[in-house]
Amino acid sequence: MKKNLLLLLLMAGPFVAGSAAEEKVMIASDKVAIKELKDTLSKEELPLVKVEKKAHFPGGSKKMVEYLRDNLVYPKEAQDKSIEGRVFVRFVVKKDGSITEARISRSVDPLLDAEALRLVNGMPKWVPAQVGEKDVNSLYLLPLTFRLGNSADVEKEVKSE
Repeated sequence: MKKNLLLLLLMAGPFVAGSAAEEKVMIASDKVAIKELKDTLSKEELPLVKVEKKAHFPGGSKKMVEYLRDNLVYPKEAQDKSIEGRVFVRFVVKKDGSITEARISRSVDPLLDAEALRLVNGMPKWVPAQVGEKDVNSLYLLPLTFRLGNSADVEKEVKSE
C-alpha cells in the first residue's frame, strides 16, 4: 500500500501547556531558552516571553499549515525507518518579523529535527508581537508532528482540522 506523508501542525500558536505540571516545565524551558540566548544576543535583542499581542504567521494558522504542507520534505531515511513524532522548535520572532535563533526544544530524531529547523528557518516574515503599539522580539514554541499515513488517513486528518 502506498504511503502518503503528513505533517500536522497541532498548535497554531505558541504551545500552551495543558496541565499544571506542563506549565511548570514550559516556564522552566522558557527561562533556559532566555539564559541560552543571553550568550548570543545583546540585551536589546533578547525576546520577551510575555507580550500583549502574540507574533503570528502572516495569514494566520491556516496559511501556516499550507506553508508547512507545501514545503515539507519528509526525509527518505526517516520514511524507510518509519520514524514519526512531535518535534518542538523554539525560535525568536524579531520585531521586523524575521525568524532567528531556531533551536530544537524537544527532539524526536535528528532527521526530523533537521527538517523541522529547515521549515522554520525558511518561513516568510511573521507579524511580530506587540507590547502596546510597539513591535517587540518574542519567543515562540512551535510543535510539529511528523506522521506517515495511508492516503485515506491523510485525507481524514486534513479534513478534521
